[in-house]
Amino acid sequence: MARIAGSTALAALASMAVLAGPASADAGDPPGAFYLDLGASVSLGVQPTGSFPREARTTTGYANDVVAEQGALGDPLRLVQLGCPGETVTALAEGGGRCYRTGDSQLAEAVAFLHDHADDRGLVTIDIGFDDVDHCLWHESVAPACVDAGLSAVGRQLPQVLDSLRDAAGVGVRLIGVGAYDPFLADAVRDPSGQPFALASETVIARLNATLAASFGAAGIPMVDVASVIAGQNPRDAAGDPAALVAMAEHTCDLTWMCAAAPFGPNIHPNDDGYAAIARAVEATLPHDDR
Repeated sequence: MARIAGSTALAALASMAVLAGPASADAGDPPGAFYLDLGASVSLGVQPTGSFPREARTTTGYANDVVAEQGALGDPLRLVQLGCPGETVTALAEGGGRCYRTGDSQLAEAVAFLHDHADDRGLVTIDIGFDDVDHCLWHESVAPACVDAGLSAVGRQLPQVLDSLRDAAGVGVRLIGVGAYDPFLADAVRDPSGQPFALASETVIARLNATLAASFGAAGIPMVDVASVIAGQNPRDAAGDPAALVAMAEHTCDLTWMCAAAPFGPNIHPNDDGYAAIARAVEATLPHDDR
């Protein structure tokens, strides 16, 4: 069984509103095992609503699924989510995004929480980077200079973020990186002319994941291969193979809202099945404990 290493924790507390925004990390929280979930909209389980607002966080994201699975294994975790929709690595590190006031940031909140819970066991996932390049990939075109700037920001600032988190984390805390997936692979079947763009977008996301992996690897932090989870196989395998590209596009349609009819789609976020698949991949990185 995959469990957070250490003794069984206190009773779980995992609550979240169906709203887009960060949850507070209260220093007065009771001790026990925790799951600190950091990142952008995917970290919050955001899905389309079909009405206004167009998207909202849900209770069926991958963090919720991980908490449910750990609880079923007799290892309850208290879920704390600090993510913010649209968060870039710069906003995470320095503030200035949609959710944190001037002088505050997701990283500052996370570091404060980890210091306050230095004696507790915990899991931290870091799901960041996609929004640094997402805006470079709209309207079936790629803006190379925009992509380069986004990747440069990730490569420059993510190592600093990880150093801060590692320095603040107690000895019983496990950090896991969450890689990016390519929702635009779905364009290979969603749009008759979408195959060239699907391939171009995959190249960008592959570069992003290489940048993420380099930073996580240098920090000694494992990274979940979410790209392969959502595509059904390693997207790099699509090079020169139209059948593989179509298969991955269909898999991406199955696990995201990209091929859903309006008003729900196209939307880049995973559906319940997609979030569950990511959760299983996160679970697979946890230590195996047969006690």
